Amino acid sequence: MNDAILVPIDGSRAADASLAYSLGLAVALKARVVLLHVIDAEPLFLQTADDFNEHRRTLRAYGEELLGKAAVAVQDCGLQVSYFLHETVESHAAAIIVAQAVAQHCGLIVLGTHGRRPLSRLPLGRDAELVLRDSAVPVLFVRSPVPEDTRASRHGEASSDRRPLTA
Repeated sequence: MNDAILVPIDGSRAADASLAYSLGLAVALKARVVLLHVIDAEPLFLQTADDFNEHRRTLRAYGEELLGKAAVAVQDCGLQVSYFLHETVESHAAAIIVAQAVAQHCGLIVLGTHGRRPLSRLPLGRDAELVLRDSAVPVLFVRSPVPEDTRASRHGEASSDRRPLTA
């Protein structure tokens, strides 16, 4: 593997899980971490130019804050970090992720996934599937942890706020 790991982040639980996993891996491998946040600033239907520009500024500010916090977490682990904010109205995030991995000489892409699809399909989102299909760089998927309340309801268990019936 090359000395860099690409970690796309978007503020989701899945992305947080992939970043946490990547930090442990990067420490073990003494690898540089490359963070990427992709802004899809596609104009909304009937949006005015001023509204569109305000929407873009809001997305950009969120992305910069997200990257800044993640970069601090990487540096706190004693690792080298670089980060990129990419804005697009034409490309899918997957194409940008794949291109950035090559441009930054990354040996691995670590992506978070929610695992919401039925078991008959890979538990990946659309962008994750496209990255896997199009990337020449190996891709590692990290599944987002399932919240406790969701886990109980999936398995038909009683929720934690129910009290046992007594006679």
